[in-house]
Amino acid sequence: MPFPRPRVPIRFESVEKMVNGQDLRSLIVPVEEGLRKFDQLYENMMSSLSGSFLILRGDTGSGKTTLLHTLGLFVKGVQTVPIRRDELIRETLESLGPCEGRFRVVVIENREALSDTSDVEIESIILAINRFTRSRAGERTVVAWPCNSDPIAEKLAASAGQIGGEALLGVEEAVFRYHGPPRGEYLRIARRTIAAFNSGASLADLGISEERAEQLAREAETIGKFLNLLQVEERKNREILAGKLPNQEQCRMWVVVAAKNDPEAEVGVLTRGQYSTADIERLMASTDANIVKEIKEQPERLGLLGTAFDAKILSLPALTAIEVVQEYADDPLRSELRKQGFSASGATNGKGRLLDSDLASALQGEPIGPSKRGRKPQADRLAPFDAIMAVAQSNDIALNRAVGRALVACGLIEEFDAEVDLSGGLTRKSDLVCNPHIDPVRIEMMWRLDTTRSEIANYVLTKLFNYGRAIGFI
Repeated sequence: MPFPRPRVPIRFESVEKMVNGQDLRSLIVPVEEGLRKFDQLYENMMSSLSGSFLILRGDTGSGKTTLLHTLGLFVKGVQTVPIRRDELIRETLESLGPCEGRFRVVVIENREALSDTSDVEIESIILAINRFTRSRAGERTVVAWPCNSDPIAEKLAASAGQIGGEALLGVEEAVFRYHGPPRGEYLRIARRTIAAFNSGASLADLGISEERAEQLAREAETIGKFLNLLQVEERKNREILAGKLPNQEQCRMWVVVAAKNDPEAEVGVLTRGQYSTADIERLMASTDANIVKEIKEQPERLGLLGTAFDAKILSLPALTAIEVVQEYADDPLRSELRKQGFSASGATNGKGRLLDSDLASALQGEPIGPSKRGRKPQADRLAPFDAIMAVAQSNDIALNRAVGRALVACGLIEEFDAEVDLSGGLTRKSDLVCNPHIDPVRIEMMWRLDTTRSEIANYVLTKLFNYGRAIGFI
């Protein structure tokens, strides 16, 4: 299994594709210098009854495209119309009707390099822009040309000055120099972006500490460069971890909680996203056990470990566990259960219940659906769980094997081993290793009579911490 690769988009076009039409407001930070400039342009257009030409000079990654395409999030009644690289500027402008909103921004896209454009062509484009801004259709329309270098911006300004003068460029600076969001916003933007595109993940889940992120923010000239540096840092961290894994084993590590009090809500609080991913920050906030004191020294390492191992926390309902054990226990386990007053015989629906569980969904790569609310099982139906726990105290291996057999019988896995060390002989045994030769999943069964959020958090953190120690990563 290749390491999951967190998504850290560094260009607006990537962000726009990934949100798939959803509201961008939670991701985009308003940049006051950009909003002020468009307020000024609007006032000028309303006074002059004509449109404007904006030469927008900003470094690569400063957020020029983001500013132009998200104005409507912060200024009511603004429409952005792109002119793509393969579209003719003059013909596109001539096809536009009057602005129907407060004002309109026409963006000339992907033409930052003018080395392949002759002076005659540039003059022809500026003439078309000048004619459009003076027309009725061009009223309340800003034609914006983003540039990433001074020579290009100066060349455009010189041509526009000759053709349209102050009427086209205004009386202030001919080129608007845009710096993008202030450096103090970089971390906030990065956190929002990472969380939005990685099911609520944090910097720690990428293996990046707050201190390291702050250092990278100081080094980056633009927000785009900062996101790029985070992407590179995450890749380096992932490569370091890959080198620690013995024999290149890249397994999943899932904790399955089976308790009589069915702590599905507690598990939900400790996970994020549709796939029940373990949330390191929530886990640490949910327990004050001694393990947290050690983890706080390097939470980003544990976060990366959780990401690389696709750490999940899954709830197995008590009634499902009872019927699975009843149906798939071997003879020695049945004998032990009878001694505890649990007769592992009779009609059951262990297979059906297991196929309907979150564990089944996870093994099939499906999202974890909402909990199925219904009447809780009566106490007498859960009574056999006491016997299961009595056995678990001395022989949980037998219970785990019953679960493994049930998973095979359901067609959820092909085979399993129990009590298996990490590859390379490292002494860190997993309760179950499912499909050990292809796409292995290491399952840690947490059998409890009753459990709490704090206890689950402590268990998961300890398991991850021990895995990290076993491979020498922590």
